Amino acid sequence: MTRYLVFFILLIIHSVANAQNSNGSLNTTSIYDQSDKLIKNYKFNKAIALMEEYLASNEEDDVNILYKIAICHTYLGNLFKARKYYNQILQNDSTQVQALNKLGTIYVNEDNYKKAADCYEQLIVHDSTNSYYYKKLANIKYKQGILSQAVQLFDTALVYNPDDIESIISLAEIYSELMEIDPSLKQHFNQSIKRGFELDSLNRKLLELSAENDFELKKYISTIASIHLVLQYHQDTTGFHAHLLGMANKQLKKWEKAEQWFHFLIEKEEDTELTHYYLAMVYDEQKKHDLAIKHFQMAINKGISNNIHSYYISLGKLYENNGKNGKAVNAYQKAYEHSQINILLYKLATNSEKYYKDKSIALRYYQRYLDNAKKDNEYTEYARYKITKIKEYLHAKNNL
Repeated sequence: MTRYLVFFILLIIHSVANAQNSNGSLNTTSIYDQSDKLIKNYKFNKAIALMEEYLASNEEDDVNILYKIAICHTYLGNLFKARKYYNQILQNDSTQVQALNKLGTIYVNEDNYKKAADCYEQLIVHDSTNSYYYKKLANIKYKQGILSQAVQLFDTALVYNPDDIESIISLAEIYSELMEIDPSLKQHFNQSIKRGFELDSLNRKLLELSAENDFELKKYISTIASIHLVLQYHQDTTGFHAHLLGMANKQLKKWEKAEQWFHFLIEKEEDTELTHYYLAMVYDEQKKHDLAIKHFQMAINKGISNNIHSYYISLGKLYENNGKNGKAVNAYQKAYEHSQINILLYKLATNSEKYYKDKSIALRYYQRYLDNAKKDNEYTEYARYKITKIKEYLHAKNNL
């Protein structure tokens, strides 16, 4: 009888335990399985609620659960809460690699580069041969503008992972920036590009960097070849590509191709003053004067930069060369208003002389040009000559 009683009591305990589990009591194995399933189905809020309930019923923190909660908050964009859980993990274990890495990434996204750098410096202490940590820290230094340290860290990353093309590209980008200050770094840029192409000869970013550098060196054919490879293998045309192709073809005097790419920019990407200005110059070279005038005027209408006067100057020259002196006067007047460039007074004088019957208008412009001229040249000499002749003309006219 006693034996049956003991068996009955044990059966009751087992049944109660099963009932508790089926009615919502959480054990470690089931919480892992249930939370993983919810996370895989992007039900992050439900996963968080489930895991926080589990933590509340346990005296000790479960690092794996804390990490999963932090991950869920990261996916939801709740970075403040994610940081809270990652820091809670690190309070239990300051060398927890996953938490330090995730926390560093959050700090980068929040532009808190000092704290992000602290995370990866700790990770490097923990594992001094991990190329990933050096690369992440290098990117942080790059964002901070500490380029010398960034270069050293990218170099170290490549020591431990020579095939890391991301680090190679980042080095090429840094050298590309620094070359403007120190041309001797050109060789380092070339070495980085060469090393990258040895790993991936069709890498888009490397082709773009190479094309941009070739354009600066006036290697226009190479510029076009690199961009064509990008278009051929990556099937994507951006404003950057169209601009380089337009400018390179313009420099090679391939007017129709330049025209094609500047139109692409206007229609698809960059309907800006500069694009209209370049297109106007291309039309001017092709003697398509009406179209050139149209786009010079559009550049002026869209103008927000300090280049407005140059657009008016180009428009004035175009009118002047086509014998439209009245319109040239208007354009040069606008150019002078925006720049106060003295030679424009001379251009106003010559065009006014041809357009206005009243020659005193041209006389005033010639005189203003001379008064502001800092040194003698062929234009000042001619201006003096014209002043004399116009005064003689006006004197003779008044004596009639």
